[in-house]
Amino acid sequence: WIREHSAHLGIVHGDPRDNRVPQIIESLAHDLDPGFLVGGLSSASNENYQTQIAGELCENALSGVLLSAGVPVISGLTQGCTPLEGRHTVTRCDRNVIVELDGRPALDVFREDIGDVLSRDMSRVAGYIFAGLPVRGSDTGDYLVRNLVGVDPDNGLVAIGDLVEPGMAIQFARRDGDTARQDLVRMLTDLKQRTADKTIKGALYHTC
Repeated sequence: WIREHSAHLGIVHGDPRDNRVPQIIESLAHDLDPGFLVGGLSSASNENYQTQIAGELCENALSGVLLSAGVPVISGLTQGCTPLEGRHTVTRCDRNVIVELDGRPALDVFREDIGDVLSRDMSRVAGYIFAGLPVRGSDTGDYLVRNLVGVDPDNGLVAIGDLVEPGMAIQFARRDGDTARQDLVRMLTDLKQRTADKTIKGALYHTC
């Protein structure tokens, strides 16, 4: 069906209790290439009620819908962040630990980007500064935000909540109430401009 209908977009929701979900997402994204998935993980106050709807109530794996090429879609992404100055290339790393950025110790580059005030008190960085990984294939400058897991001042290392590879682009970003509102307005303004000459029949907003 994917090949016959040139499907390149899937709107999916996954059950976080199912440890197969990451592999299923990766496999489906590969089948849609070039294309991508949007959606998120289901959640509930009681883990016994994380149900999804796929024709009927269901649980586990993924549920959702694939859209054929006959359904035009425009998407946007907001991470609630404002990127800091400077975009860098990972030149040395070990899984989620960044050793060098642009051929320099990663922590030195990080300190320069966040400024002298935060550099003097790194405890203020948690929950305020994040790592931004540009989305491959995005033509709108979208990026994924990942937590900073820790820093190693002795060895100049920075660890983030995702795997990195040499050659990968990265930039740091800050997040607070103001930046979250500003980034949401930016995304909506961009969508409005891109759809100025089109008739919109519906919209979905995923928060994950």
